[in-house]
Amino acid sequence: HGGGGASCASAARSRPQTRAPQHMLGPAIRIRTQRILPRRKPRAQVLRRPKTTIARSNMGGQHFIDKDARPYAPEKLKRKPETTITGFLGVDIRAGKVLAVEDFPQMRKPSYKIQVDFGPVVGPLWTSAQVTNYAKEELVGRVVVGTINLGAKKLPTGFVSEFLVMGALNPDGTVRLLDLPQDTLPGSCVM
Repeated sequence: HGGGGASCASAARSRPQTRAPQHMLGPAIRIRTQRILPRRKPRAQVLRRPKTTIARSNMGGQHFIDKDARPYAPEKLKRKPETTITGFLGVDIRAGKVLAVEDFPQMRKPSYKIQVDFGPVVGPLWTSAQVTNYAKEELVGRVVVGTINLGAKKLPTGFVSEFLVMGALNPDGTVRLLDLPQDTLPGSCVM
């Protein structure tokens, strides 16, 4: 092969430059020429309610329900996609005792400001809830269920809602609060 290298080099200079097809390149070159894109996480399936039954206002998450349409009737509620036990256990749901209930006339829909004691670790937190189907006196002292790690939400009135009080929705949208036996300790984990 004496001198073969020189003739190949001179031949390469005389030929026009062309790119080798991708399948002919070595693995190291192929890696350098590939465009690397970040992996996208799969989008979670979003369940939407019909727009004719619920219309959101610009009042920070309040919603208006067409009660005649019965949007929360069990036969109208689709089953949600499966989740993992890890995802479920990431939600901090606790028992709490209602300490105070105040009217909240600044809200468009009848609402209360509710203070609930979630025990020695969490302490008292405030929320706003459309549960005026209960008398204030009926709520004070009641043991309720709250989700406490969804993040605080500042309402347009300036009030900060610190947890979500849990309840079942009647077909017309009326909230029926979940409650626990009176001797349940505030701060107990709900599973």
